[in-house]
Amino acid sequence: MLEKLYVVRNEDGKPYRIVGTMQDLTKIRAIEKKGENEKLKQQRAITKAIMKAEEEERKELSDELNENINQVLATINLHIEQVKRQADGYGRLEWLNNAQQLLRMSIENIRSISKQLTPASLPFFGLLSSVEELLETVHKRTKIKFHFRSDKNAEQKADKEKKLFIYRVLQLQLKNIRAHAAATVVHVQIDCAGDKIRLSVKDNGVGFDPAKLKFGYGFSRIQRQTEAFNGSFSVKSNAGKGCKLEILL
Repeated sequence: MLEKLYVVRNEDGKPYRIVGTMQDLTKIRAIEKKGENEKLKQQRAITKAIMKAEEEERKELSDELNENINQVLATINLHIEQVKRQADGYGRLEWLNNAQQLLRMSIENIRSISKQLTPASLPFFGLLSSVEELLETVHKRTKIKFHFRSDKNAEQKADKEKKLFIYRVLQLQLKNIRAHAAATVVHVQIDCAGDKIRLSVKDNGVGFDPAKLKFGYGFSRIQRQTEAFNGSFSVKSNAGKGCKLEILL
C-alpha cells in the first residue's frame, strides 16, 4: 500500500486539516516484476546466443586450421622428405632437417590451437574425460601438478551446452593461472550439489586483492554467462594465498 498525507492550510497559512490517501500497489508491483523477469529472460537469451555464435566461430577457425593450413604444411613436409633423399652434401641436408623440424613444430602447434578452439573429445567421451585430457596437456607444458576429483553423476546432470560452458570456464581459469598465478598445484573438482553441477578450481599461486583487480581476468564475463544458465559464480582470493573460482549450474 502507498499512503500519502496532505496538509490543508487556511489563508493565514495555518494547517487546519489533514487529507490522507491510500493506493493498492499490488497490481502495479506485479506488472513491474513481470517486466523485470521478461527483461532478465531476454538478457539471458542474448548471452546464450552470443556464446553459441562464438562456439560456431571457433569451430570454423578450427576446421580451417586443420583442413586447409595443416594439410598444406603436411604436403610441404612430404616434399622436403623427398628432397632430403636426393640432397648431396652435409650442409644442405642439415638445412633441410632444420626446416623440417620447424615445419613439424608448426604442425603440432596448429593442432594444439585447433584442439583448444574445439574440444573434439567432448561430444564423444564426455566432460570428465575431456577435462582429464586438458589437465594432462597443461601439465606437460607447464609442470603444474593437478589434483582432479569428479563425481560420475555430474556427467548426467549437465546437458551439452552446460558441459561446453564448464569446459570453457576451466580453460580460461587455467590460462589465468599460467599467466598470473605462478602456481605449482591446482585442485579441480566437478561434482553434484543437489540437482546442480559444480566446478571448483583452486590454486596455490600468488593470489590477488579482489578490490584492486576490478573483476578482471575475464571474471565478469564468466559471471554474466553463468547467470545466463541461471547459475551462480564466485571467486575468492587473498594476496599470497592463491585463488578459488567456483560456478554452480
